[in-house]
Amino acid sequence: MVDFTNNKNMKFIAEIGLNHCGSVERANEILEDLCGTSVNIISFQIRESSFYDNTHPRKVELPLSFYVNAIARIHRAKKLMCIAIADYEKISQFDDIGVDQWKTLSWDLSNDRLIGALQKTNKKIYVSTGISSMKEIQSASKKWKEVEFIHTQLNDLIDSTNLQAIHTIREFTGHKVAFGLHCTDHEVLYCALAFKPSAIFFYVKDETDAEHPDDLHAIPTGLVEERINMVNKLNKSLGNGEKNAMENNMHPDDDNICN
Repeated sequence: MVDFTNNKNMKFIAEIGLNHCGSVERANEILEDLCGTSVNIISFQIRESSFYDNTHPRKVELPLSFYVNAIARIHRAKKLMCIAIADYEKISQFDDIGVDQWKTLSWDLSNDRLIGALQKTNKKIYVSTGISSMKEIQSASKKWKEVEFIHTQLNDLIDSTNLQAIHTIREFTGHKVAFGLHCTDHEVLYCALAFKPSAIFFYVKDETDAEHPDDLHAIPTGLVEERINMVNKLNKSLGNGEKNAMENNMHPDDDNICN
């Protein structure tokens, strides 16, 4: 049975991902915008080395010096830094510069070498389940006791969002489960609340006309605070699940009005 009480400890994780398209200037602008919002965690994506062949802006790698400065700025804003990492070889250098948390990409659920190395850093790990079956998720949950799963679908259609899987994964694994938005209908964030995700991941983008690898499902930075405020407001509507007798506070002076 789903516990429908509101989730006061839910985290908001803004994923810049690769939406900077290799531009330090764009990355800094997005980061500056996010530092002024209520997000709890800001995430960048680090792909495998072979991905960065410079054949396209999204395949241009930001220098490590950028991340050193980014972590300092994020910490000054009293937020945490997360790296969604696919490159085993770069775990130690990002650990050394003070990354706070990790995320694995959807195809790495069974990448024991990667997850094992991340676990040795003793930092929180979010594991995406975007292309995985329940059987695969259960198997991973037995190997990695401390990870937090992310339910997401690598499909932007609302019919494929399958929010009930948040509860299913939590019930069958005993792990906390976050929700990752890939749907172009951003309002599904509000529906997700009923299933008490431990965190909400959503991609963000700047408000330029430049390309964004994660475009239609990304939230423009100028709308991030509005979305968070609405999620927090609607979260209060879940209540505690108890049904008690109460006075009529809608029409206190008219006993003849029925509802």
